[in-house]
Amino acid sequence: MDIRGLILVPAADKAQNKGLPCSPALLDVAGRTPAERTALRMQQSGVSAVSVVHADGSTQLPAGVVSGIEYQPVDSGNFWQAAEAVFNRMGNSGAELVLVCALRTYYEINFEKLVQFHLGHRALITQAHCASRPVEVFCVSPSRRAGAESLFRSHLSGQPQYGIFDGAGYTTPLVTAQDLRRLATDILTLRTETQPAFAQLRPGVWVGPGALIEKDARLIAPSFVGAYATVRAGAVITRCSSVEQHAEVDCGTIVENSTLLPGVRIGAGLDLSHAVAVPKGIVSLRRNAMVEIADTRLIGRASPLSWTRRLRAAGAAVDFRGAIRQRLFRRRLEEMAAPEPAPVSARAANANLEIEPTAELSSGLMVVRRS
Repeated sequence: MDIRGLILVPAADKAQNKGLPCSPALLDVAGRTPAERTALRMQQSGVSAVSVVHADGSTQLPAGVVSGIEYQPVDSGNFWQAAEAVFNRMGNSGAELVLVCALRTYYEINFEKLVQFHLGHRALITQAHCASRPVEVFCVSPSRRAGAESLFRSHLSGQPQYGIFDGAGYTTPLVTAQDLRRLATDILTLRTETQPAFAQLRPGVWVGPGALIEKDARLIAPSFVGAYATVRAGAVITRCSSVEQHAEVDCGTIVENSTLLPGVRIGAGLDLSHAVAVPKGIVSLRRNAMVEIADTRLIGRASPLSWTRRLRAAGAAVDFRGAIRQRLFRRRLEEMAAPEPAPVSARAANANLEIEPTAELSSGLMVVRRS
């Protein structure tokens, strides 16, 4: 059966979404966005392709992180018309069922059981419920367009005639910076089915590929450091903090119960607590306010030059190790091909040794130990 996924991310409410560059559904949380995590759950349930329709057209979205996801930016003014058009294209291209999910809330629904319930009850539209409350997750049969049109034109408002699938699972809103931090904390404390994106360096500490953790930096569980992120010497990452991809924490800075969004750099000797760091400032979780910071020495964009230098250095190191291996191999072959020298008695060998007297160091020299 051809099952498709349609994830909808409406425009963020600027009054509630203070300081965040876009909807939390499109921001990294422990290495993956909520949209990617939802798409992965759909794919694990047999969905062949997933489209993410979002109203944050200016946002730089990840490309190729999760295969089988197509991002479609649309204008916020005709968001629901564009979403209906994408749904109709899925039906015209052969989709037999479409899972529709609006990510104003993150849900962990068992999509496979939702599809089985929908087929067993031969419903036109089935709406999921969590804890007996309706959520914006639907299973829709695109063969009959009238019901689907009413669904999108009502902005996914539930109707009494829809089938009801009660599938209790983890849910959390995705509106404010507090919601973003709550999801990160729940993922790092393993309260969700979804897991951090990368392997554990040690229990409770996840580190992505290419990340640079300098000497004397401390990662206290639970904590997360994303791909190609940098944690400088003396820095401390603690209390469910998440340093996302390409972010940088400078020397001696303490990050506590906070998130650094991708590509954000925080300066040296600072204390970031209960906040979300964005390129132009911080969003305070306790005060629910955005504080803009103009001094780029305190907070700003991480330099992309450090990423490219690190990649080139990694490539050069690989080439250097390969050259060393080749040279050692050639030397070994030469030693095997050379004739063995004639044995020499120990007495004769000692007779040919000449021991030179130890030279004294001049007063102008100094011996230095390199640590």
